Amino acid sequence: MNLSFCQAIRDAMGAGKPFAMVTVVACRGSSPQKPGAKMLVFADGRIHGTVGGGAIEHRIIADAREALTTGAARLHEYELKDLNMMCGGHMDAYIEPVQVPWRVAVFGAGHVCRCLAPMLARLDFNVTVVDDRPEWADPAAFPEAVTVKCCSIEQAVKDFGEDVTGLSVLVMTRGHGLDYAALKPFAGRGVRYLGVMASRKKAVEMRDKLAADGFAPEAISQVRMPIGISIGSTTPEEIAVSIAAELISVRKGAASCG
Repeated sequence: MNLSFCQAIRDAMGAGKPFAMVTVVACRGSSPQKPGAKMLVFADGRIHGTVGGGAIEHRIIADAREALTTGAARLHEYELKDLNMMCGGHMDAYIEPVQVPWRVAVFGAGHVCRCLAPMLARLDFNVTVVDDRPEWADPAAFPEAVTVKCCSIEQAVKDFGEDVTGLSVLVMTRGHGLDYAALKPFAGRGVRYLGVMASRKKAVEMRDKLAADGFAPEAISQVRMPIGISIGSTTPEEIAVSIAAELISVRKGAASCG
């Protein structure tokens, strides 16, 4: 496994992007690759590495994408002559889906966040909490599994980088202006989940402000406001449960992201 391949795995894990690992484990007769050849296949069909190209690779990519849907790892056997390949040998490939923890950024380390972040960490989310107040952005107030950043919203947005497609963003700061400052940079950028803890009145105001700033209706409709499933929650603990439940629902595919 070369350094480029290892880096591709690290990048995918860091971005929270699931992938399938394909490994050629056996060959008989003439085949385009040998045992040990590896390839990563992502949900959108992109690949890193190769297991031979042509019809066999096309078939393996399809099987790998299916594995990402089912979550099942198994050994696949391929007769190359059945794929109209001139080499006509036989290849076995082990396809293993790798589900990585979702990255979740929580802007605002207040009371709900202090209940929510540890809960999400226990539920196998990769959680980063952002707040510019040292007394609230206190790592001692959170479990070790939660990353705590004491910095401005602008700095945190910059640190998350340009590719945010695998990121979920929860906004729950101490004020409307800060909420909008955290919401705006992620709107319309294809984040996995984007939501603001808000009253219905505040949600209308936020949507109106996004529209005034030129965001398309499709982008605005993807923002969840208010966040959390409806369970009649009132306390920070109950609100945290409702938000965690909604994230689980989206992760399991039981609810759409918009």
